[in-house]
Amino acid sequence: MLHVLLYSFTGFSFFIWLHLAALGVSLICWKVFGLSDYSKFKQSGPFRVGVREFRTDEYSNDCTIYYPAASDGSGKIGIPYLAYGANQIKGLRAVIECSKPDLIKLGDFLLNYFVFKPLTLVTIPAYKNANPALNTMQPVFFSHGLTANRRHYSALCMELASCGYCVVALTHNDGSADYSSQCGTYDKAEMYDYWVRNFGCKVRSKELRSCVKEVTSAPFLKAFGTEWKNVKLSGEVVLMGHSFGGITALTAA
Repeated sequence: MLHVLLYSFTGFSFFIWLHLAALGVSLICWKVFGLSDYSKFKQSGPFRVGVREFRTDEYSNDCTIYYPAASDGSGKIGIPYLAYGANQIKGLRAVIECSKPDLIKLGDFLLNYFVFKPLTLVTIPAYKNANPALNTMQPVFFSHGLTANRRHYSALCMELASCGYCVVALTHNDGSADYSSQCGTYDKAEMYDYWVRNFGCKVRSKELRSCVKEVTSAPFLKAFGTEWKNVKLSGEVVLMGHSFGGITALTAA
């Protein structure tokens, strides 16, 4: 009954009003607590976190490596949360159009000001191209969930890196990421379309296995420079993922 009355008098559904209320709460939190910039996520490990970028050879997956960095002043702190800038915002809009179409009715102004613009200001407090702190690290490979990307889980990846792990997070090129350099924006397929996601899982698992093979090969880390010539990845390879990425990791194992 409430839904009918709201729609009759305002032209907006109950769900749009819920979204508006959520945006209002977000605005209040933004003003009171400040922009979410990872500053409240303090790593528990003894190391500061370094970060490097690369693209895999076989399937052209863009990857971010989080690793324990030396406290020698090397590296510049801060990389953007949005790896692809304006293109990634287009991808996020495609995700919203598919998963939350009611939000689109709020208009470009509200979406841009309360959702997209704040994301352009977020930086990840890791040290770009810093020297490694350890000569031996256990490798962890992370697969993102549906509509996400390799930097979406930076807080978790940095926590692991601060404890001495070398974490490689990749952006998949099956159309399931919000944006990828190879596929463009999110594919807009139904979230739980069996055939699309089953095919995507096969693509993802191949990409993950290929990434593991490339990164764990002897010459890979040496290409980063002289400070990496004695660095080795040892121990068992750990595959991790969130949601669709968890299924990807299980399939690839």
